[in-house]
Amino acid sequence: MTKKKNKLNKFVIIGSIYFITLLTISITYSFFNTDLSMKAKVQKLNDKNNSEYILVSSKKVDGAYLYHYIVNFKYNGVKKVLGWKYHIKIPYDTEVLGCYNAESCTVNGEILTVINDQNNGILEPNNQNAAFSFKIKTNKKDYVPKEIDIDYITDNSITGEVL
Repeated sequence: MTKKKNKLNKFVIIGSIYFITLLTISITYSFFNTDLSMKAKVQKLNDKNNSEYILVSSKKVDGAYLYHYIVNFKYNGVKKVLGWKYHIKIPYDTEVLGCYNAESCTVNGEILTVINDQNNGILEPNNQNAAFSFKIKTNKKDYVPKEIDIDYITDNSITGEVL
């Protein structure tokens, strides 16, 4: 009889371990696959924002073209902006050499995303200006930046819409 009890205890122990393991995996999966960020609305920029691109320098070096642009844009919304992300179309082969007055510049395919820094992220309503600059290296001659959109962060939501 002792052998039967031991077998039963082994099954209970193995079953308990199996159950706890599955429960842990399930909870971990649920936690990491839950979007913990606040829901945000992202829309294309409308024509109420004005952007200006100033070419600071351009030169050809070893078959590639180096460009340095300053970007000024105006926020015409009615809500205070707590931060922004500016998206620019760039050639596919572009390398970012520098980003100034911005927390970061990242490239994903043909999109350069610039995130505000702590000095220019807060924009007051109605015609507040912000500026940043970037340097790139590309094989494209006569590159001119093209704004895709701007995401504005206001009160824990993101919108490209003038609010």
